[in-house]
Amino acid sequence: MPTDKAASAEVGQLSPPAPQNRILDKRRTPAPSVRELGPLSVRDRPRYALARFDDRGRLANRPLLALLRWVPQERLDIRLHGSSLVLQRNPQGVFALSRRGLIQIPLTVRRWWSFETGDPVLLVAVPERAAMVVHSLVVLDKALPDPRQVVVASRPFDAEGAATAPGPARVQVDGPGDGAAGDAS
Repeated sequence: MPTDKAASAEVGQLSPPAPQNRILDKRRTPAPSVRELGPLSVRDRPRYALARFDDRGRLANRPLLALLRWVPQERLDIRLHGSSLVLQRNPQGVFALSRRGLIQIPLTVRRWWSFETGDPVLLVAVPERAAMVVHSLVVLDKALPDPRQVVVASRPFDAEGAATAPGPARVQVDGPGDGAAGDAS
């Protein structure tokens, strides 16, 4: 009967075993506790949110306002950049958050972009500049690939969760944002 040293010497002389696909059983992987994660830093907090205009042209998102450290009646500048609005803290600003801390977009600005009650917008906080950018969803439509092409280029997953062979088309995401598709190479 070989000893442990002899067995390990024999194993060392054999060729290494072929790599095996391992499947992670998520049911047996413990999630980290909140204490292990620690507090979120400013960089870790969500910087994006969707909001809708209320009947008075106001937007609400407390987590982003807290991230920016904006308080009710905070003075702001509103500037335009392409089809987006830039709101930035300015003690001498002409505009201000409401008494309840809502973002009030002036009627003339809403009319300029044809924003109506209930229209969704994408809010992006820029904490290092004490600013927020408000994008209409048209900006997302231009930036993201065409969803029809994404559906065409998608491929199914097999029973084990691994992707099957690539589909017949691929989606180009690093171009003008029109979602152009090309043949697989």
